[in-house]
Amino acid sequence: MNPNALIPDWEIPEFLGLVWPENLQDKETKALAKKFYPDLIRNLLEEIPEQLSLAIIHRSGKGEHISKDLGTEQIKLIEDDKIQDIWIRDFAPFWKQSENGNVPVKGFYFPDYMDEDYLQASENDEAAGIKLGGEKTEIISIGDDEILMDGGNLTHNGSGFGVMTNRLVSDNDYYFYTRVLKMVKSYLGLQKVVLVPVEYGDVTGHVDGIVRFISENEAFVSEYPYKWEEKKNYIDKEDYLFEREQLNEIATHLQTHNLKVFRIPNGVPQISELGSAVGNYTNFLRVGEKVFVPQYGHAEQDGAALEAFEAAGFSKAHIIPVPDCVELAELGGVLNCITTHIY
Repeated sequence: MNPNALIPDWEIPEFLGLVWPENLQDKETKALAKKFYPDLIRNLLEEIPEQLSLAIIHRSGKGEHISKDLGTEQIKLIEDDKIQDIWIRDFAPFWKQSENGNVPVKGFYFPDYMDEDYLQASENDEAAGIKLGGEKTEIISIGDDEILMDGGNLTHNGSGFGVMTNRLVSDNDYYFYTRVLKMVKSYLGLQKVVLVPVEYGDVTGHVDGIVRFISENEAFVSEYPYKWEEKKNYIDKEDYLFEREQLNEIATHLQTHNLKVFRIPNGVPQISELGSAVGNYTNFLRVGEKVFVPQYGHAEQDGAALEAFEAAGFSKAHIIPVPDCVELAELGGVLNCITTHIY
């Protein structure tokens, strides 16, 4: 055990948390409850270790429905009528090891990329995140001021090395950035934090669609290897070429920190209200040795992403394709965004 170190997502958690989307705030999210979430949960139950349970947060009146469709001892139902959104990664805590047991720690969830109505609702999701951690939950703070930080804006290696986007700085620009970094590192047990630019078109400013650690000394960095085409939903060609070079610079920079960097080919970014994640494979779900990889119905790109995981050393048996992710990704996130590890 490494005291005060964050637990990496390749360590098997006690629970894997999700939010059941039915009866939440928008019709697109509700639609996911009809097929995508049931299929995803069945897929997870087939592949995750028997000692791991799924913790599904739901509104009143949905527990019996969920149990009937997916009934298994591996599911723990948590009722919360105030929960507002499916992006549990962003408001749930990280977990770090200590001599007195595992400790939950999180930033304050108040996303400025949401409209005013949602910001009021985000208070309920912040409360849900604290509830998942319990009374021991630590909120990253400077004095009485809580540090704004979404959970999707951190990837780490479990040994004190983290990568975040510079959104951490802009979200907390009322303090000198060195002080913000110092407190984030202190609370999260990090010795080193590398800040990288926000991906073009991603209003969330999250890092989990750009960089992901896969071991203590290895990381994936997104790559744009595909030809830009004139399509109404694609970002501009100049922006695409700029972002492609930016990702290459991130990969090169991380190599200077003695990391072995693998590239994972993502599709051309698409335009949407929150920045579509369609074509993003870096936002995979990791559970132990297994990786659950988004698939978008594009045979060439889906296949190339799976091959990238093999090239990084994952066995075929541990690479689990998750089909039909387009509808979810159009909302701005994929598999890492809708799950959280609870230790």
